[in-house]
Amino acid sequence: MSWKALWRTMIESNGEANASLNDEAATGIGGVMKAEADDFVVEEIPAYEPCGEGEHLYLFIEKRGATTSRVVEELRRTFHVGPKHVGLAGLKDRQAVTRQWFSIHDPARKINDLEAAAMELPWMRVLDAVRHGNKLRRGHLLGNRFRIAVREVNVGAAPRALQTLRMLESAGAPNFFGDQRYGSRGNNHLIGRALVLGHYNETVDRLLGMTEPGDTDRVDAPARRHYHEEQFEAAIGAIGRGAAAERTALHALKRGSRGEKVLRSINVRDREFWVSAFQSAIFDDVLRERLDAGELATLREGDVAFKHGNGSLFDVRIDDLNDELAARLDAFEISPSGPLWGPAMKLAGGAVGEQELRALERTGVDVAALDSFSLAWKERGLGSRRSLRMPVQNVGIEAGADERGEHITCIFDLPAGSFATVVMTRVMTGAWEMPTRW
Repeated sequence: MSWKALWRTMIESNGEANASLNDEAATGIGGVMKAEADDFVVEEIPAYEPCGEGEHLYLFIEKRGATTSRVVEELRRTFHVGPKHVGLAGLKDRQAVTRQWFSIHDPARKINDLEAAAMELPWMRVLDAVRHGNKLRRGHLLGNRFRIAVREVNVGAAPRALQTLRMLESAGAPNFFGDQRYGSRGNNHLIGRALVLGHYNETVDRLLGMTEPGDTDRVDAPARRHYHEEQFEAAIGAIGRGAAAERTALHALKRGSRGEKVLRSINVRDREFWVSAFQSAIFDDVLRERLDAGELATLREGDVAFKHGNGSLFDVRIDDLNDELAARLDAFEISPSGPLWGPAMKLAGGAVGEQELRALERTGVDVAALDSFSLAWKERGLGSRRSLRMPVQNVGIEAGADERGEHITCIFDLPAGSFATVVMTRVMTGAWEMPTRW
């Protein structure tokens, strides 16, 4: 069955984006994910192996219940290096067991490799330490391998979970961004939008204040109340240890900084992540429209095609819409791409480009605002494109029981930048439940 035909079978007649090969699979298996950190395990598949020599020390680190930023800060503190001296290939979930590579620039070899390899804390430990010649950078990653246990589920549902995973292995999945991109408060994209628009006081309010539903019930609610009362010292004392950006902003406010100066005091990675979340929400909206129209595995005139082998892009012209292009789609060599808006983004043409521009402008941001932001914050490389679909590979299922009860463990590989929670949403609910965020 071709990609186009298979995706037709996966879109129900009512137009909702519910993928199904039969009614039983469409019900999902139910259950609870991430009941414990150990239930969600992800390990990086590196783009290359460290060679054993060089001025960068690569550390393969396992962390539990901690953010990637917390690991970076611990490495900086332990080895007395600046933020630019620590490299990583990608961010990982907090509520999980993750194994990922970090690099530390150490040209003078001040770090004892054996001592670094023995580093261990209650929430992280080093599994390997190897030298290499270059810094580890974002994207130096082939993908991630996942082992995700679903709890509160009957193990008899394991065949249905395997059927769904095998269907996704054959047909791929929509490449939505997962909920973790938008943060525990679900507002990272709104912080990013305010920053792009130059609404700096709003940006700080959304970061530190009571601006989202449920904020009054959060454990950091006292710190947020202190912020509104301008009791910044009290807010610093009440904010959680893991809230590095919030803590930095509160210290800047305490010193008398306001607005833009507060935001410029925050680590550039945090600012970039908020803008990335803004881009992600627009991409998800475009993807949702394409999925509802049954066009996830279809190229249209004006599309920008994504090559899965190397990530390169090419324009789709009317003369390209032939059997050869369809065969490449069916073979998963190429896919349509969607926008991660910014001045450096390759623009789609025709009706596709108009659709993507409408998705941007629905947020209240236009191209001129993106240009102004990129100049003001020296983000000249802002903007790229992302495949609308992702391959799901090396799938498997394990089922059993332990002291916490029955569980079904889903095993699969995803390319770098794709989110396992999207796959698990399909397995557990039988649907692509990705709400609009505007």
